[in-house]
Amino acid sequence: MIYGVIGTLISFTIIASISYFFNNVLNIFSITLNIQEILLFASVISATDTLAALAFIKEESEPKLFSILFGEGIFNDAVSIVLYKIILDFAISKEEFSASTPLFMLGSFAKMFILSLLFGLLIGLICTLFLKKMSYFKLHRVQECSIIIFFAYFAYSGSELIGLSPIISLLFSAMFMSHYAFYNLSFQAREESSIVSKIIANIAEAFVFTYLGLSFLSMSHTSFSFSFIIVEFITVVSARYISVYSLTFLIK
Repeated sequence: MIYGVIGTLISFTIIASISYFFNNVLNIFSITLNIQEILLFASVISATDTLAALAFIKEESEPKLFSILFGEGIFNDAVSIVLYKIILDFAISKEEFSASTPLFMLGSFAKMFILSLLFGLLIGLICTLFLKKMSYFKLHRVQECSIIIFFAYFAYSGSELIGLSPIISLLFSAMFMSHYAFYNLSFQAREESSIVSKIIANIAEAFVFTYLGLSFLSMSHTSFSFSFIIVEFITVVSARYISVYSLTFLIK
């Protein structure tokens, strides 16, 4: 929670501030970005690639470090998506940025995060009670797995419909179901639901990287700014370094 939520907010703030300084004060980039675009870029680039880090860590040999990296990556992605959505909604509303804008965005972030969290926990609770009451019937393991997937999908789509963050709701509903609803399943359904989840996760992961690779070729006609790439690379590494080491120092 500390690295994934607070650390992401620190990285976002540092990246946005330095990008604004080089773009609007020094004007060294060959491309021009307004403040909304800088904030959107900072929210996207503050997300980290968890899978790349976990490729070097084995869960069997370093269970604690593996859990921290995995958890930080999940919350990091969720926070980045919420930040992007808030900034995008603010830009669409065409409100002018002022001194109170950061506080307004922070309040919107806290409101959306908490409401999405509560909605996800509610769906997880309903799923748990549903499986507990349905235990009197002889459910087939395929039906049990389908119920788990249905409630997870409902947490995502329902949150989207009411204007909350689907990824936050899905995350916390899945955590709740993993801790409670999972033990209301039959032994066979427990094993198969885990296998099905891993299969879907691998397919989704492969699709994302394939989509990124293919879409990169479509950007060949756009303009590039090498000064922007160099500055942002140094900025991102510095922001991550500051957020991780400062939070680790405070924790110790």
